Amino acid sequence: MTKSIFFVHDWKKKTTSERKSAKDVQFWQRSHDSASIELKSAEKHFVTLRAEWNLGPISNNSSLITPKTCRSCGQKITSSSAQNHIRSSVEKQLEEATKRIAQAQESVSAASEALEKAVDRARIDAAEVRDCMELIRHKEKSHRDKTDG
Repeated sequence: MTKSIFFVHDWKKKTTSERKSAKDVQFWQRSHDSASIELKSAEKHFVTLRAEWNLGPISNNSSLITPKTCRSCGQKITSSSAQNHIRSSVEKQLEEATKRIAQAQESVSAASEALEKAVDRARIDAAEVRDCMELIRHKEKSHRDKTDG
């Protein structure tokens, strides 16, 4: 009888571990989904920013030409200092957008790696629960066979 209690106790520990693993998979899946959404948003913002300033798909900002009129109020931009300020502002926005994309890519990569590990752990835990259940069934059948026979 003591062995049966041990098997049941072992099964309880394994099922608890399996539930925790399943929750970890869900957590990392949500983290991955969230990071993927952030990456798409960052990329979209970058593309929109480049299109707004007519930069096209090139990666450098050498083709940045300051407009002759302000995009916000429509007034002419005549001073070179104002044009330099606008150029500097746009370059800063592009740099920040690029950093945001890089950070989002890192988040997606980290979440992917953690999700993969969590899925592997969950598979192992599920297999251990199945094996433990099979062992318990086998022990119960052996015990029944001994008592019936």
